[in-house]
Amino acid sequence: MSAHLYALLGWIRETSLGRNFKWNTSSSTVVLPQEIKDEILGYLWDDKRALGACALACRAFLDPSQKLIFSKVIVSPPTPKRRARSSTTQRPGLTATRLARLLESIPRLCRYVQHLEIRDEEDEWLLKDTSIPQILPRFINLRALVINYRKFRYSDIVSWPDNFL
Repeated sequence: MSAHLYALLGWIRETSLGRNFKWNTSSSTVVLPQEIKDEILGYLWDDKRALGACALACRAFLDPSQKLIFSKVIVSPPTPKRRARSSTTQRPGLTATRLARLLESIPRLCRYVQHLEIRDEEDEWLLKDTSIPQILPRFINLRALVINYRKFRYSDIVSWPDNFL
């Protein structure tokens, strides 16, 4: 380590800044408070690939990364196998079945979902799907529910039951 870095670390230790950090004196490393780590990860809110890498890189990043990754979830139609093999582009989001399996294996992820978007612009899978009614009540912190349904018309609006969500 350079002399300049040692001088900087010495100055930080002696000032009020140094009182907020835990120091490992054998290697001169700083252990950042979780709030600082959360703030750093917050800058990656729209980069799910980077957040996934952070979640794998450091145990302290796992929970905050997953909160950001799962704050907005997009549920897409299941892709028929014949189209999946020939198509080079993937639809964004998870299928309802895959999301249900994921939530079954890691239940805490349900708490992180604040925005849920369900897309059914072409396949009309939503009317036949059994996973959506099972997973919707599990999203206790849901703030927004967006349903993109191609055949939906204003005259088709139905009233939701009082106990929905």
